[in-house]
Amino acid sequence: MPDQELLDEMYAKRGYLFEWQVLLAEEAPDFLRSFDATWTQVNTDRPNGLPAKYRELVYAATASVLGEDTVAKNHMHKALDAGANRTELIDAILVAWTPSGSRTLIHGLRCVVDVLKERGEYEPPDVGHRISDRPEHERRTYMEDKT
Repeated sequence: MPDQELLDEMYAKRGYLFEWQVLLAEEAPDFLRSFDATWTQVNTDRPNGLPAKYRELVYAATASVLGEDTVAKNHMHKALDAGANRTELIDAILVAWTPSGSRTLIHGLRCVVDVLKERGEYEPPDVGHRISDRPEHERRTYMEDKT
């Protein structure tokens, strides 16, 4: 059985867990405690340190660079909870895109849209065209739009 107390403590700090953490809580709880202690140190406010909203924007942008949508969304939510706004989310992705390329832009902005929709802060407008990643348009094809 995994160390439930450790998982509860980690969840309370993060608001999420990953399956690999659950596995380590069972197989290598001492390592996971050390990992958590380092994570906690990095993610604790320090005098003159990076405020939480900016740490979360860094996490979100980095996860977008790596194509880790679930992680990016978690940190986008946390950035917004810490006081960031949607323009700052978009800017973090645009800044990360500059040195890393289109994968960051595509993953990051798709995640921004999803997060804002989940929070009820964005309603996709009807623009009169097929939008490839909208569920209601998934059956429409490029060729249908050309006729």
